[in-house]
Amino acid sequence: MTPWKTPALYIVRCLDGVDYGQAGEAIQNYFSWEKVSRVICSVTPLERLTAQYVLDTGNVHEDWLNPDPAQPPAFTDEQLMVFSKPDEPPTVIVVDTDDRISHGGILAVFIEDDHLVYEPRLGAL
Repeated sequence: MTPWKTPALYIVRCLDGVDYGQAGEAIQNYFSWEKVSRVICSVTPLERLTAQYVLDTGNVHEDWLNPDPAQPPAFTDEQLMVFSKPDEPPTVIVVDTDDRISHGGILAVFIEDDHLVYEPRLGAL
């Protein structure tokens, strides 16, 4: 784990819709200290709700960006690198599924030697 290095991106798995209050607050607490350049999510209600917890911190430079409103975001490593801007705070991408983290979980994504390294920060499986 590299807590002293700022990630290029964060991947947040959307809340599950059952008991999302505590998980949403944990997401909000995590990002309350982190500046974020933008939040990307699709139009599904749970992804929007999850994104809203990040937006409510007041630390987001831009509102959410939805690359294609008809499709939930699903990105290859190469596509994820496009959202990484070395001179900007990290981007948060809210996804519906990710086998590495539970609902409400957070992955920090680092770029090392031109490849992505994923580190669970909250809700590791």
